[in-house]
Formats: sequence, structure tokens, C-alpha cells
Amino acid sequence: MELKKLFETLAKRAGVDTESAEFTAALSQVGEASIDDTIAHSMEAELLNRDLAKSDFKLKTHFTALALNGVDSEIESVMNELLADNDDARSELLGIKSTPKRAAALAKKIKELESERNKADNKGDDGKAKKAQEEIDRLINDFKVKEEKYLSDLSAKEREKQEAISNFKEELFFSGLKFANDYDLETNQTIARIKINKALTEKGAKKIFNFNTGKFEIKRADDESLDYLDERNNKTSFEDFAKGVLTQEKILAVTDSRREQTPLQPFQQPTNGQTVDTSMYDALKID
Repeated sequence: MELKKLFETLAKRAGVDTESAEFTAALSQVGEASIDDTIAHSMEAELLNRDLAKSDFKLKTHFTALALNGVDSEIESVMNELLADNDDARSELLGIKSTPKRAAALAKKIKELESERNKADNKGDDGKAKKAQEEIDRLINDFKVKEEKYLSDLSAKEREKQEAISNFKEELFFSGLKFANDYDLETNQTIARIKINKALTEKGAKKIFNFNTGKFEIKRADDESLDYLDERNNKTSFEDFAKGVLTQEKILAVTDSRREQTPLQPFQQPTNGQTVDTSMYDALKID
């Protein structure tokens, strides 16, 4: 397989604009090199973007188990407290392999305890009923606290992963810019970020990374559900907004596209003896 074709395929999968000048320039450097088909097919099969990963059975199985293992651990912890003196009930629940079904069975056991408490109420055994209800309330509250902590930790890990993806996309964008001065890349990128963030603040806008599309978007700073519209009520991409700011600040390198001008021919004075003022004509001459 042509290495150029493989590079372009993987770039499209990563959400890179393969029509951009930056990518086209990079692709031209690859030349006519080739890569073994087996290696190429292996790379295409194993490198997944977010959408492909959602449909991958192995990944789904892995992350489902990862998520449910934490829930199973919390359920077992509650069972050990709730059924500490009931080995048969604990064995019955542990024998249920499905996490949702095990959670439902545990809830059923809790209802059975409530039923026992109600029977105790009917017998006038207020002390035992109160104790049973307090134990039920404590266990339910303990389970909720542990569940909330687990979901909070899971959410924090997801935010960390999303932030890493966002940072990578931002670095990819800035690395493709050509700057007008001779500063090192890190300094140029720092200056560019400062200018762009300042412009966003002045416009009442905010840069948001859309994890569904894999692209940055510009939203209103006071309401992120609304797209930012410029003075002409046009929606603009972050890339265009950023390049516009940097071009205006004369930070980006620009190409001199002035057309070559043809010098004017010397002016011929009339032959009838009259003299014409050619000062304005002379000012238009190009040396």
C-alpha cells in the first residue's frame, strides 16, 4: 500500500482536515514510499477513532466490565453488612452473575427486612422494629454514598481523558501555523494563545471542544448552548476566528501576492508647440 494513502486514511479517521494546506504540504513530503499491506491493514484495524471505538465489541466488553466491577464491589460490601448473619442469602446473591439482577435481588432483600419490621410493629415489638428500620436506613444511605463516590471518580477520569484529547487537538492546530517572526515555536504559540483568548473575551465568546465532532467550536461566553455570531450574525469556526485574529495582529506569515506592474511608457509632448503638465503622470511612473 502507498504510505501516502495510509497516512491520509488515518488522518481522516482522526478528524484532520485533509484538504487543508498544512496537511497537503505534509502529505507531499511522504513521496512515493510504500508499506507492507499486512502492516497497513493491521494499523487500520487497530487504530480507532471515537466513533469506531463505540462500536468495537472488545472495547465495549472491557469498559462495561470495568464500570460494573466497581458496582459489584459496592453491592458485595453492602451485602456483607446487611446479611452478615445470613450466609445462605449472601451465597444466593453472590451466585447471581448479572450485576443489575444482583442489585435487584439485594433491593428485594431490603424489602424483606422492611416486611419483618412491619410484622414486628403488628406484634407491638416497637424496639426491634425501630432497630431494624434504623439498620435499613443506614445501609441504604451507605450504599448511596458509595455509589455517588464511584460515579464521581468515574466522571473525573472521563473529564481527564477529554481534556487530554482537547489539548492534543489544540497543539495540532497551533503546530500547523506559520509565524511571521523568528521566535521559537513555544514562544510563538504562547503569544498566539494570549492574543486569541483576549479576542474571545472581548467578543464575549468562549472556545469549546465538541467531543462528538472532534472539533473546536465558538460559543457565547454567557450561554454555552448558543453559537457565537460575529457582527454580521455569521457563525465562524474556531480555526477561522483564530487565524483572523493572528493575521490582524501580524503574527502569521503572509505571502506577497502583489502583481508585477508594467512601467508606463514615456509621455510624448504634442507637436503643435503646446506644453502639457505631466507632473501627475510622472508620479505614476514605476522606477
